[in-house]
Amino acid sequence: MPPGQTTFLASNPGLNLECPMDPIPTHILVVEDEPIVALHLQQRLERMGYRVPDVVATGEAAIETAMQKLPQLVLMDISLEGAMDGVEAAEQVTTHLRIPVVFLTAFSNDRTLERAKVTEPYGYLLKPFEERELQTTIEVALYKHQAERALREANEDLERRVEERTAELQHANEALQGEIDERARREVRRAALARVREQVWRMQTSSDIENVVTSIWEGLDRLGVPFQNCVIQVLDPQAPSPPVTVYDYQSSEPRVMQGGLDGAAEAVIIEMWQRGETVYRRDLRQEDPQIERDRMERFYGEVRSVLDVPFSHGTLAVNSSETGAFSDEHVAILEELAEALSDGFRRLADLHELAAERERLAVTLRSIADSVVATDAEGKIVLMNRVAESLTGWNHSEAVECSFPEGSNVIDEETRQIQQNPVDRILGSGSAIDLDLHTILISSDGNERLISTSTAPIRDDEGKTIGVVLVSRDVAAQWKMEEELLKTEKLESLGVVAGGIAHDFNNILTTIIGYLSLAKGQIEPESRLFDHLSEVEAAADRATDLTHQLLAFAKGGAPVKQAASMVDLLRDSATFTTRGSNVACEFDIDDNLWAAEIDRGQISQVTQNLVINADQAMPDGGRLFLQAHNREIIEADELPLSPGRYLHIVVRDQGAGISDEHLQRIFDPYFTTKREGSGLGLATAYAIVKNHDGHVTVASRLREGTTFEIYLPATMMSVIDSFEDERGLILGEGPGSGRRRRRAHSTSRGGNADASGVCRRLRRRRQRGDREVSLGSRRGRGVRYRDHGSDHPRGDGWPRSTWPSAGHR
Repeated sequence: MPPGQTTFLASNPGLNLECPMDPIPTHILVVEDEPIVALHLQQRLERMGYRVPDVVATGEAAIETAMQKLPQLVLMDISLEGAMDGVEAAEQVTTHLRIPVVFLTAFSNDRTLERAKVTEPYGYLLKPFEERELQTTIEVALYKHQAERALREANEDLERRVEERTAELQHANEALQGEIDERARREVRRAALARVREQVWRMQTSSDIENVVTSIWEGLDRLGVPFQNCVIQVLDPQAPSPPVTVYDYQSSEPRVMQGGLDGAAEAVIIEMWQRGETVYRRDLRQEDPQIERDRMERFYGEVRSVLDVPFSHGTLAVNSSETGAFSDEHVAILEELAEALSDGFRRLADLHELAAERERLAVTLRSIADSVVATDAEGKIVLMNRVAESLTGWNHSEAVECSFPEGSNVIDEETRQIQQNPVDRILGSGSAIDLDLHTILISSDGNERLISTSTAPIRDDEGKTIGVVLVSRDVAAQWKMEEELLKTEKLESLGVVAGGIAHDFNNILTTIIGYLSLAKGQIEPESRLFDHLSEVEAAADRATDLTHQLLAFAKGGAPVKQAASMVDLLRDSATFTTRGSNVACEFDIDDNLWAAEIDRGQISQVTQNLVINADQAMPDGGRLFLQAHNREIIEADELPLSPGRYLHIVVRDQGAGISDEHLQRIFDPYFTTKREGSGLGLATAYAIVKNHDGHVTVASRLREGTTFEIYLPATMMSVIDSFEDERGLILGEGPGSGRRRRRAHSTSRGGNADASGVCRRLRRRRQRGDREVSLGSRRGRGVRYRDHGSDHPRGDGWPRSTWPSAGHR
């Protein structure tokens, strides 16, 4: 730093770091009473770069000039003119202005030095001195002064901060003490409120309110509320004109006043409750009418101030004989107590509502159509409805506290294995499950019920599993209906496929049989080739019968229904079918059997199929029972039929019976256990009955026989007596049979034989000249022909009757 310039110290408390700022010339005041020495000293200082604002000769002038010009350093001669020497002047400058002083003197005696030390000078130069010595002393003095000033400021800042921290600590101590006192008050309030809430929580009836009044009185006394009486005025919020019941605590005894208030007093209480705001009357004599004061004094003695706080079912009030006895804190305490009362009275109302809800739930459970069983967390039954009693075989009193399913078992329908207890599964997993569809509940009395069960855990508000609910229903009827629907859909889908295949295959067979007929006509009947062709033709005929059965199964021919009596149809069909066998038919048919709207030919086919199956099931002979009765079907019968009037037809044999495995598939197309059977007889019968809006069931036990039951809708329509013509159809006789065969033949085979092979065969027959043939085009006109000869083994050269053989299933 150049001489004569000053570096100021920017001090940071606690760090004392030197931070150079812009240098400025240092101002030095020279105090010297010898003019020549003073001038010489001024010139030397200015040469060194200092600025000398003034030169004075006396101590008084030094003090005055220092106060005006505030130099940064004073060079003070100790011996000065006037009353004040340099030591005294230096003391004034140092003490009041805090300007550093460097003494100049020609004397160095001890006394002078001792006096100079008192003023704590920043330097001491003996005249004469060198310029270098002067500059060094000045710079050291300036630096020392700046360091002392920084230290002084740091000390002052530290003292200020200590004072601030002390004040803060004192304030914190006061706040902490206040918090401690407040916590103590809150703890007292909490304990008092806890006591009140405990009594409120125990309220079960209105008589328990007296205990609540007592606990409030004790709590207010503990909290220092200056009350004279404590009163709870209770009313019913649901009543249009609620009566007021007063519970008060006076002279350490609770008392109840019900009906003791007049109409005006009750009106005042009801009005305050309806307003829903705290009312504090500091001086009854000035704020209330005379009638109110008289009432209060009649019940409670002299009363000057009253505090009323409304709650959910009335008001909570305290009074005092002093004017303005209650503070804001007392109001807050009463409001907290009123809130606790609201909670208690709401809970009391909830308990009453819960009891009513429990009764409604019990009624609902008794009325619900499903079985409902609830258990606790240990699997013990706590609730079950009447349907559950019926399903399990228990009654409620026996089941409660028993484990589910104690006394009964849940088993698999197919494996008959006992399944894991569903309650244990849910309690273990904590999640809902559904039992398998093939689940059977064996009740306590041994009955088996096919059930569908949904189960779920019962959880509390915290999500903890506290029990299990099981909802079950007997699904036997539903399962039967679903099986029937599945069976119908399967038959329909298979029928579509079978019909398409049979139609195309029938056209191919027509060509094959036609050419076989042509070939046989060209060879001798006695030849072996003729016999071979006859065997082939017979096999083709059997294939034709099979295709016709397929077509009958696929289409069934939409039934041509008419009202008809079933009596003779059933008798003749069974008698004709068993003719020549060693099976005896026994009939049990109502004399007044209702008529049915049926296609006689198709129903006859159904009857014949069932009778033939029964006949074949008894190769050693036996009895076949055929019954027909009138029956009213209702929903409780669990049949897949609409309620109404039906004919109930039963065909029962004494044969070997059918195994359970085969019984499930007996109506499936192409399923047969007979070597010669096609597997279409019963499937066709099933389809025909379904097309008549009826139903077929089968039951069988091995070595006991088989029973088929048919339900056909009855009709009140007049019966058309055309049975004689139809009888020929059933028995294969009469003029109508031929027409029916031809009609069935045309329908089953599809009408127009559009295969090119058929047309070529017919042309060859025409070329032979033994038949007259008209060929139609392929645009829909049929093929007509006429046979002029009767010597051909097949007559007309076409396959035999297309109506399905009753003996194939």
